[in-house]
Amino acid sequence: MIDPKALGELAAEFMDALERDFGQDATLGTVAIVAEIDIADDDGPGYCVIRYRCSDRRRWIQAGFFQAASRAAVSDQDEDDEE
Repeated sequence: MIDPKALGELAAEFMDALERDFGQDATLGTVAIVAEIDIADDDGPGYCVIRYRCSDRRRWIQAGFFQAASRAAVSDQDEDDEE
């Protein structure tokens, strides 16, 4: 069974950071979740898959959204390194 605790904790931390950074006047637009799912295999080393869900069903929006997230992940900004 997949334990949802990690997802819930990350979402709560993320929402706290958004409120701190942008205040209560900002609104949440498109939302996406990316997860690595580890699958045990009794006959071998197992494997993992990447799954995602996006609140916007348009594929071209999803592609652009994930490209922007990828650029942010490899940028030089250290906004999450302060913890």
